[in-house]
Amino acid sequence: MRSRSASAVAGIAAIALTATACSGDGSEGGDGGAAEGTLVIWSDPERADAIQSAAAAFAEANGIEVDVQGLTFDDIQGDLLNAHQAGNAPDVFIGAHDWTGNLVRNGAVSPVELTGDQAGAWTRPPSRRSPTTGSSSASRTRRRTSS
Repeated sequence: MRSRSASAVAGIAAIALTATACSGDGSEGGDGGAAEGTLVIWSDPERADAIQSAAAAFAEANGIEVDVQGLTFDDIQGDLLNAHQAGNAPDVFIGAHDWTGNLVRNGAVSPVELTGDQAGAWTRPPSRRSPTTGSSSASRTRRRTSS
C-alpha cells in the first residue's frame, strides 16, 4: 500500500508542477473558489491525506499556496463540469480515466501541449521488456511432456 501512495503522491506532484508551469499569467482557468495564485486540487477522501502531504512540500518548495479540497468521488465529475461552466474549476483534479471523453466534449479539459524542451525534461519510465525475449509481456514457458 505504501508504494501505491508514494506513486500517487509523485504523480500529483508532477501534475501540479505541470499545472503551475502551464498556467501562464492566470488569465485563464479557474480558481476553484480560492485566492488568485493558489493551486487548487480536488480529490476524493481516500487520497486526500497523501495529496495534502505532497501539496504542502510542493507549496513550500515553490512559494505558492496549495488548497486540497475533498469531494466525494462520485460527485467530482459533475461538480467539475458545473465549476468549469461557472469559471471556477480546480487546477488539478483526481478522476477516473473514463471521464476523459465527457470532460473533453464539454471543454472542461484539454491536452497539455509541451514544447520540445518541456517534453525533454520528463523522464521516461524504465522499459518492462524481458531482457531475454524483448517481449513486453511476461514470458511463458511450455511444459514438455514425455510420450
